[in-house]
Amino acid sequence: IGLEQSTFDGQVQILNAKLNINQVNASKTKIYYPILGSDRPPSKFDGDIFVQRTNQQNYIDLNTAVNFVREAEKLNKIVDYNAWEIEAVVSTDGGAEGALIFENISQSQVLPTTETVFTGANPQLAKTYIDEGVEYFSSENEGDEYKLKMKCYRYCSSGNVNIYKAGVWVKLNHLNKLRLHKRISSNHDFISSDTTYFESRIDIDPTKYSYAKYFYNVTAKDDASSQAEIDLMSHLDNSGGDSLVQVPGSLLTVDSDQKSSYTSLEFTPLINQRYMTRVRLFSGEVDLVQSKVIIDVGN
Repeated sequence: IGLEQSTFDGQVQILNAKLNINQVNASKTKIYYPILGSDRPPSKFDGDIFVQRTNQQNYIDLNTAVNFVREAEKLNKIVDYNAWEIEAVVSTDGGAEGALIFENISQSQVLPTTETVFTGANPQLAKTYIDEGVEYFSSENEGDEYKLKMKCYRYCSSGNVNIYKAGVWVKLNHLNKLRLHKRISSNHDFISSDTTYFESRIDIDPTKYSYAKYFYNVTAKDDASSQAEIDLMSHLDNSGGDSLVQVPGSLLTVDSDQKSSYTSLEFTPLINQRYMTRVRLFSGEVDLVQSKVIIDVGN
């Protein structure tokens, strides 16, 4: 990133970045599913933007975690060895060591082989692998929900462990059937008024996908006294908020004080449109952990 003739911080802010890859008749690919939201502002310092930190020596839930749902029936030709990969950007300070582990929420069981330990002051990748079909992560667990947990492993009296980003990769040998998640906005806490998130918008080019179906999805929760409607809005360009149009079929009603996933009816995206999230609140507050478009490709 560069900006000519600027001597002030914050003149350019990156709110979201993606690398789009077009594959045609590919014999292998990796699909990424984000499992951690973030409400951190842009920063020029890598170490300032951790999503959560702890020095607790028991595994804790991550406040902005997005539950991962095993949906292998939406995928075709998953590889046999190290098919699934949990990846996180992490760091430590004060000489501490940290650890991550993946838990099957539906079965109340951790996957012990996924525990990975890390240390170091600079943000780094921590990775662990799951073979297709292992206990608590097999075809018998189709539809089960999972989450990533974190703890301080050692030397916790003098330091902390930090996490910045996390996701699940899956490796496939063919592209004729797959499910993609295209994230729109990340975590927004304590929303107390109607809000449209203009700064978080994506484009969808339906010409890039064969036999595709599109769904709008959010992970959210409200307080006991509130109710909210969240929907997908479209716009013609990369900036501005005038002349927004609600995407037909995208309206979702959030009325639970438990973090939950909500998925819309199928919708049809238009070429050259930009898509963003709108929250309309009837009372109280709502937390929007993540919004995304799910794309089911193939027969």
